[in-house]
Parts: sequence; structure tokens; C-alpha cells
Amino acid sequence: IYTLSLHDALPILRSQSLTGLTGHEVGHLLYSDFTAHAVHLRSLENGSFYPKEPELSLPAYQTALEEIKEVLEEKDKAGCLTLARCAATFQNILEDIHIEDRMCEEFHGTFRQGIELNNLRMSEQIPSIQEQIDKEYQPFSIIANLILSYCRTGNINNPTGYQGDYLDTISDCTDLLDTAMESEKGTDRMLVSNALLALTWNYIQPLIEKTREELEMHGEDSAADALDRKSTRLNSSHITIS
Repeated sequence: IYTLSLHDALPILRSQSLTGLTGHEVGHLLYSDFTAHAVHLRSLENGSFYPKEPELSLPAYQTALEEIKEVLEEKDKAGCLTLARCAATFQNILEDIHIEDRMCEEFHGTFRQGIELNNLRMSEQIPSIQEQIDKEYQPFSIIANLILSYCRTGNINNPTGYQGDYLDTISDCTDLLDTAMESEKGTDRMLVSNALLALTWNYIQPLIEKTREELEMHGEDSAADALDRKSTRLNSSHITIS
């Protein structure tokens, strides 16, 4: 988990940051549909899309979508569990950014100041693509981190001029991400999360095999915990107070 420490922050900044965290959670209470979110992920675990199968405008990913549908139709336990966890990562990113944007629009005072302060401090510390590659982050973690970076800043931290598959994938995702963040309908973010599964399928497939091994050796709870560790992204709202 990526943390932002406030231990050395000035008291006024510390106070603003705490207010921003409170504003973030209030935003979830006001604007997030936790029930629908749970149905979305439970449906994937049980072998189906919710609210519906994604419609892809990019033909290059149609094969990936067909392969995902086959995994769901066969109710492959490792595949369904992995897809649900990856969708949860996307959904959380999109929902966090959306609710923070709405809070800043609705509450122009201390909530907005705190949220924007936290966004600035976290954005400044997002590792570059090359740094994540050099530190051997899991491929899915890298692509999820890049999605978070784009959603939070509108840019990708790429000072070394990296060119490759990760950047190509993000370029294909941006229109979907923009749609999800702008829409007031939570189901639109679920649909985009479903579509992102197809666009990032190459990064998800290795996780499925690792999940299968974990299921066989240790069972579902252990496999789910291992998946959460392997797909860890830069947490968009976690700040350590000490």
C-alpha cells in the first residue's frame, strides 16, 4: 500500500489533510452505491458481467473479451476470482476520483482545500513508469498505477521517455477513463471497469495462473489475499498520521 505520511507536515497542512480525508469518506457516503458495487464484483466471481457485457470500440481487444467471456461461462474459479479483484481495483480508482471531484464542486471550502492538498502531495510521489519497471512491480500493478496516475493528474509520470506496451495500453484506455470520471452514474464506472478487463487482459492472465496455484495449495481465502498483494496499486486515499 502506498502511504503519504503527515508526520513532518506543518500543523495547518496536517489539519487540512485530515479534513480532506474526511471529505473523501463523506463523498463516498453521498455519492457511492455500495450495494451495486458489491453486486458488480459478486457477479464476476460467479461468472457474469454486471450491469452488462462491455461494448468495445477497439476491435483489437475483441479477442481478449471473447477469452474473458469463456472464462466466465466456464465459471473457472481462479479466472473469475482474479477478474473480480482486478475489476475492484479499477472500480475503486474511478470511484475515488469521481467522488472527490464532486465534493470539490459542491463544497468549495475546507473539504476542497484538503482534498486538493492530498491529491497534490500524492501525485508528486507517484513513481515513473521506468522506476516501476526497474523495481519489478507486478505488470498488473504497473498498469493499474498508470491508470490511477492518469485519472488523478491527467498525465503519466514518464520523464525517461519510456515507449512500450504499458504506454500503448494507457493510450487506448483514456477515452473510457474520461467517460467514467465524468459520468454521475455509478453503473457507467462499472461498465468501464468491465471494459478495462479486456484492455488489460495481457496483464491479468499471469495473475490467473498464480491464483490457480494458490487455490490448489491454500484455498480461496489465501488466494484472494495473495491476489490483493499482487495487484496492489498506489492507494488513492491512504495517508498515515503519526
